[in-house]
Amino acid sequence: MAPTEQRRYSRLETRLDARLRAAGVEARVQVRDYCLTGLLVVPLEASDQAAAAGLMRGLVVELALDGGPELRAVLVRADEAGLGLQVASLPEDAIAALHAAAVPAAAQAAPADRSSPVAVAARQAMQRDCQRQLAASLNAALTAFLATLPAALDAAVDGLQGVTLRSAFAGAAHRVHRDRTGIASRFDAALREAMRHPNRRGRAAALDEPPSALALVDEEQFEEWLSLSAVVQRIEADQSLALADLRRRYGALRVLPLDRVSDPFGPEAIMRAFQQAIEPLELPTRVRAVVHETFGEALRERCAGLYEALNQVLVPLDAPRSARRVVRRAPRPA
Repeated sequence: MAPTEQRRYSRLETRLDARLRAAGVEARVQVRDYCLTGLLVVPLEASDQAAAAGLMRGLVVELALDGGPELRAVLVRADEAGLGLQVASLPEDAIAALHAAAVPAAAQAAPADRSSPVAVAARQAMQRDCQRQLAASLNAALTAFLATLPAALDAAVDGLQGVTLRSAFAGAAHRVHRDRTGIASRFDAALREAMRHPNRRGRAAALDEPPSALALVDEEQFEEWLSLSAVVQRIEADQSLALADLRRRYGALRVLPLDRVSDPFGPEAIMRAFQQAIEPLELPTRVRAVVHETFGEALRERCAGLYEALNQVLVPLDAPRSARRVVRRAPRPA
């Protein structure tokens, strides 16, 4: 029986030579495919196969990529297909080296695309169009959020106990409204950073995974994670098909493997950016939960239109690279 596929992220094929070192063993290998958190490598020669045969799962190895960085990884699989290596997250210079050694079929098409001014201009135009679509939708979401937040906070105050907490809720809408320009500016800056570095991990755990039980996470941090996670999971469930198409297409445009954490248009990246935007206000945790929920609803109402528009911009990437051959038939005799 074939081993069960464990990768969470899509694979990209490549052919990049490397040197693998572990436990006093060194072997020449070739990376055959990779994703954001893993690589499949195959020993090149019989002597390399013999050297790698004794490596045990769970062993920490060093992988020096030709033309790329040296990676530390954990051996998680060893079978007839090769060695499966897991990393925390591939750095961008490693991804660049792996992409440069893409499989022959992709490598033949890529130089023409890269060298063609029309192709390069078209790809850049697609990125700009995507950014404009995102900015328009998020500006509308922020406007709706600012309009509905006072009522949401007023509704939440009714069930609260304690003068201090009720006072914090009462003043939160004014503080948010007063800093609306700063919020918009910080929100935009965080989103631009996510757009420039889509595979750079955020400071906290993914919102689809609870904070580690071994980590020192206080109750307030956990409550904030819950409020953000609830919004992300609802939107991911609502828009699963559209998001899958978007990540495949935008990943092809940027030549990067994307997932729900690294997708700069996904609800996780957007909610992370919004979290950073309101952070300087130092709102109490329970107030932030209402703020996250209110913005999340404004965002959710616009996600269907946003992801449809983004996919329309990127749909030309689905077209075959080579034009179909037209076969002309000779006219039939009269």
